[in-house]
Amino acid sequence: MKIKGGFIGITGNENALQKYFIIAPTLCNIVQEFKVYAGIETRQSSSLHHELTGSKSSKIIANAANIVRVITRQGSPFLKDDMFNLVTFAVVPENVCINIEERNKLGREALEKFVSDRMIDKSVNFRNAQKKNNWSYFKDAGATV
Repeated sequence: MKIKGGFIGITGNENALQKYFIIAPTLCNIVQEFKVYAGIETRQSSSLHHELTGSKSSKIIANAANIVRVITRQGSPFLKDDMFNLVTFAVVPENVCINIEERNKLGREALEKFVSDRMIDKSVNFRNAQKKNNWSYFKDAGATV
């Protein structure tokens, strides 16, 4: 059961919360009976999520068809050994592959160096600017530097 704004203000009061849960279904029935009496049509609930109906559904189907068409024409990118751009099919250089595959390790090492230099050894002032890591990623694969 939902109300506009959620359960703000009554969650700290146990009696108010109990009264709400006793009254809420009755209030819902009263509203439904009034809608029937007044001739107000209520939309039937759908068993599908709202994004799976109408124009959203058409867009999802069109995108899926485009993916199938590209994979049929170019071959499955998941069966290739090289890391490459899915749009241009440009193979990524080895240094970029290593940086992507080891990004968690590189990040952990950078964090440990940061903590060691600034908090443990205090060889660098904590508020000093941090030097940028020169790691290459997909965005750098085709860039002219």
